[in-house]
Order: sequence, then structure tokens, then C-alpha cells
Amino acid sequence: MGHDGEVKVDKIWDRFEVPNLTLRELIDHFAKKGLDISMVSCGVSLLYASFYGTKSKERMPMKISDILVSITKKPIPDHQRALILEIQVDDQSDAEEVEVPYVMVKLK
Repeated sequence: MGHDGEVKVDKIWDRFEVPNLTLRELIDHFAKKGLDISMVSCGVSLLYASFYGTKSKERMPMKISDILVSITKKPIPDHQRALILEIQVDDQSDAEEVEVPYVMVKLK
């Protein structure tokens, strides 16, 4: 805990783990924690950005893995057990960007 009661996440191994959700489920998952996702990327692929408009709407019902495959045009290797997502989030209470660890999407 920080001196003012906030939770500090500063260990390199801290991360969020989620199953292979749809984009909508991922956004809702973080919304329940008080965080608004503004961007989701995996490596060099941008899966979601709040300013995307129509493209984001089309991707909402898609699984994270399927969005990645549709962008890269490459299948995810069978042996790969997880995807690592970088996310940008804003705190719902003050709209300030919050530093968060990466998100590990479990594929198997």
C-alpha cells in the first residue's frame, strides 16, 4: 500500500490474467475495476483504440485472439499458450491515465 492508501503495482511479475475474452468482455472486465480501456495492443498490432469508431464496433464481439489473427493475417502457433497485451487505461473517477501491468490472455 502507498502512504495514502492506494495500491501500488510495481513488481515486474505482477500482471492481469484473463481467459480469451471478447473485446467487449475485456473492456467490461476492467470497467468493473474502475478503469476505462483507451487502447489495447499486442506487439506491434493495435487491437483497439477508443478513437477507432466503426472498426472498434466490429471487433467488440470478437475474441482477442481472433482480432490479432485478422490484423496480422497469421495464425497463432498451436504451441503458444498466451498472448501478452499492453493496455492503456484511464481511471473512471478522474479520467487520469493509470499505469497498469500487462494483461496475459490465456489461450489454453
